[in-house]
Amino acid sequence: MGAKPFGLTAYQLKWIAVVLMTADHLAMIVEKIPPLSSSATILRLLGRGAAPLFLFVLTESISHTRDKKRFLLRLYLAGVLTSLFTTVTNLVFGDRLIYTPGNIIFTYLYVAIYVYLIENLVRAWKERAGKKMALWLGLLLATVVPELLWKFVDGLRMLPHSQHIFLRDDIVSGLLLRISQVEYSALFVLMGILLYFTRGNRKWQALVFLGFCILSFLGSRADRDLWPFHQFFESQQFWMILALPMMLLYNGKRGRSDQYFFYLYYPVHRYLIALASKWIGV
Repeated sequence: MGAKPFGLTAYQLKWIAVVLMTADHLAMIVEKIPPLSSSATILRLLGRGAAPLFLFVLTESISHTRDKKRFLLRLYLAGVLTSLFTTVTNLVFGDRLIYTPGNIIFTYLYVAIYVYLIENLVRAWKERAGKKMALWLGLLLATVVPELLWKFVDGLRMLPHSQHIFLRDDIVSGLLLRISQVEYSALFVLMGILLYFTRGNRKWQALVFLGFCILSFLGSRADRDLWPFHQFFESQQFWMILALPMMLLYNGKRGRSDQYFFYLYYPVHRYLIALASKWIGV
């Protein structure tokens, strides 16, 4: 039997990301326990490495998947079900906990969508296929539809506020989230796109990622509101640079595949941690 290749597989990187993500979310509990509260900041700093690691694995998965349409559909359904999980738990168990976490799966979905559309647009351009170019360019422009839809939804806020209106907003955002509202902002989406198109060249990938880490650091020092990119410029976000060494250790192997576990773990563990945090804080 041949020796195992040096480095980390995509499966191992996902597990590292899961541990970092969980540590980040556990800080919500730790900060409410006086003997441990001082370690909450460390947990949050470590947690900054989770999202870019998941993003890196996503870009590799896109490049290796045999059916990109099916891949996009799976990501979309995972994002929708995660949002519906939040909506349903708020409706059913709202007397115990109302929480409104983000949904980073939609961030990854937008990365995958733009990669898919750009690849097809470039392919059509190389083939000098005018109709196909128009089609893919049109689909690229269509990604602004959620923004237009939300303008319509915001217009309905003139009506008296009620639980039904908030429920409507939750459902609309859960089905068609606009890119201006994705977790970590559209800059994170752009970073994912560039990581995808520099794959195969570890040096360029590292430079792209490092560049965005520096941008995040500089933005965090800006004395102004940088909406809608404010999440990318939060004071600790540049610590995502902690993911870089693990990215460089990627050995190009997929490893095992328990993708449905990761999709399930994401919403469930967040709810349980939020519930425990509220219980401890009472």
